[in-house]
Amino acid sequence: TEIIKKYVLEKNFEELRSVGHKLKGTAGSYGFMGLSKIGAKIEEAAKASNIEALKKLSLEYEDHIKQVEVKFI
Repeated sequence: TEIIKKYVLEKNFEELRSVGHKLKGTAGSYGFMGLSKIGAKIEEAAKASNIEALKKLSLEYEDHIKQVEVKFI
């Protein structure tokens, strides 16, 4: 979450696009579809240089991560 916040503060849209793209693919491949959708939204907002959307998505990402529960089976 810290790297996304950093890139948002820097308005580093290219890095945000890259992070969003990687998050979308990696999360999706492990079945974390909610997280994958957030990654896709980050990627699209970064492509559009939409800083306000990226600020909101950064918080959405952080909230989503806090709700993930790891279970060892």
